[in-house]
Amino acid sequence: MVSDTSNDSDFIFGVQLDPASGHRIEGYWDHVINDDENKRPKIVDLPALPANAWYTLNVEITKLTATSASIYAELISHDSGTVVASGSIADTSTLGSNSPDINYFAGTMWPAYKNYSAVVGAADNTCFEIVTGTPPTYLLDENFNSYSAGGDPVDWLDTDAYNSLNENNSLFKIFDLNTEKAFGTSSTLINIHSHYVGGQSAGWKDYEYSGRMMITDPAGGIGVTFLSDYPNSDKYYRLRRYGTRAFDLSPHGTSITGGTTSTSVVPQANTWYNFLIQVEDTGTQTNIRAKVWQQGAAEPTTWQIDCYDNSLSRLTAGTIGVWTMKNGNKYFDDLNVEAFNIVPDTTPPVISNIQAIPDSTRATITWDTDELCNSSVACGTTQAYEYGVTSDPTMVMNHAITLTGLDVNTLCHFQITSTDSSNNTTQSLDYTFTTSPAPALIFGENFNAYLAGYDPVDWLDTDAYNSLNENNSLFKIFDLNTEKAFGTSSTLINIHSHYVGGQSAGWKDYEYSGRMMITDPAGGIGVTFLSDYPNSDKYYRLRRYGTRAFDLSPHGTSITGGTTSTSVVPQANTWYNFLIQVEDTGTQTNIRAKVWQQGAAEPTTWQIDCYDNSLSRLTAGTIGVWTMKNGNKYFDDLKVK
Repeated sequence: MVSDTSNDSDFIFGVQLDPASGHRIEGYWDHVINDDENKRPKIVDLPALPANAWYTLNVEITKLTATSASIYAELISHDSGTVVASGSIADTSTLGSNSPDINYFAGTMWPAYKNYSAVVGAADNTCFEIVTGTPPTYLLDENFNSYSAGGDPVDWLDTDAYNSLNENNSLFKIFDLNTEKAFGTSSTLINIHSHYVGGQSAGWKDYEYSGRMMITDPAGGIGVTFLSDYPNSDKYYRLRRYGTRAFDLSPHGTSITGGTTSTSVVPQANTWYNFLIQVEDTGTQTNIRAKVWQQGAAEPTTWQIDCYDNSLSRLTAGTIGVWTMKNGNKYFDDLNVEAFNIVPDTTPPVISNIQAIPDSTRATITWDTDELCNSSVACGTTQAYEYGVTSDPTMVMNHAITLTGLDVNTLCHFQITSTDSSNNTTQSLDYTFTTSPAPALIFGENFNAYLAGYDPVDWLDTDAYNSLNENNSLFKIFDLNTEKAFGTSSTLINIHSHYVGGQSAGWKDYEYSGRMMITDPAGGIGVTFLSDYPNSDKYYRLRRYGTRAFDLSPHGTSITGGTTSTSVVPQANTWYNFLIQVEDTGTQTNIRAKVWQQGAAEPTTWQIDCYDNSLSRLTAGTIGVWTMKNGNKYFDDLKVK
């Protein structure tokens, strides 16, 4: 770097590689016209370098005051990407007689390089990046080269296996890897940590954590922790891998509630991998971004991990650390924590790909955004949106809201609103769709026409354990004071009542709805559809029993993909509405379902959305009810459209 104070480049201030004299990287500030001011303080010694090999010399000079600077330099093998040597001068003003003259800082600085002709060598592809403004604030900057092999670095505390908080400083130490030092462990214990406890690290927030790590065994577990609550608890976020897995985001004591959590990078043994992590507290959620890439390769241009935690247990501040488990040695180096000022996000999300899929009384509105946002749709027969607003706070990029309670055969207006985590909001234009005419009611029954104890027409009961043997003593009409219902008090296991009226055996592409209730929280209750009765005991079933939620349970066939649980665990003596849609696409049977407590709003999305593309899939069949074990089980307002 040349400092020009007189337009004739009198002063040279910089760093040079000097393998001919001392084998080292050194500072170099030389008043060209006065050789006795030649000052060359050592930055780091070099190992013996082979001839005819290319190296990259990286130098970072940061101005500290009007008369001093800090210097960092590293020599990297061009072929392998390995750091051959690195070192730093924290403050040039502390070098005594080797401190640079004040004039080195007086003029304009610009990049240059030299190649001393008396030394056999070459310089090529010289690149410079001049950064102006306020230098970054480094909370931690550690390459472990100042420690001896076997040493325990200052301000790092190790803790025992299985995420214990018990201190055991025999686990991690300094390793000499020939050309460099690294922090690591040879322990095969599971879930051991070393935590950085220096300075005010327990209160660090909104920071960037970077470094590199390496395993010597492909099955070894390695990772880094951040926003760690140590020593108060074992809560933290962790970027880790083990076994055959890729590096991914794994929280401990809290959760990740949305976004992408895998890098898809599976490390090779004995190869360094760089990592970069950013954490940010927005006030309502903790944002986490991370990337991992092999040393020597280009840094990924996008974040491989981009996720968030908006749970009540989310972490907003805390220290960093390292984590390992099982096979081989695990090494860490060049660990850096940098506080960064969050640039306010003032860019509203972009809404695209808006679609409306209506039927007679509901419509599903879908759209995409270019960032994680919540979802909201206003709907009505005019732009006053009289039906109100349906919202989902979940932060997603692919949105779906189901509008319910719409009028049949009606033109409806709707408007989409999405807001990102920085409270930037985008509202769409007004769009329209038209609901379809009311579908033909294939079957409808509220059982009020029957007396208590009666057996309703066209319902056939069958014996326990999914038997096809008819036993019409099992289900009957119950008088529940204000209403009648169909049900059973039998505690037999896997009993059914099947609807056999009309052409029900050939029903396909239909919607099955109604409500059901248990009187004992352990009671089993459910409904069947696309049932092959009386030919076989094959069917699909929405059911629950014991302490389980309502889920999709096939019998005699399978579910080959999708989500199958509603996560709704019913309370006793409470009615629950259900809605099921089945569709034969020609190649698979699609099943969508939702369950919700009577009196609550219908869920805006399908809780169950799955399919069966197996050879045994069902495409047509009747409906029914199913029960097992404790208490009374009731069904009412059954409809098929």
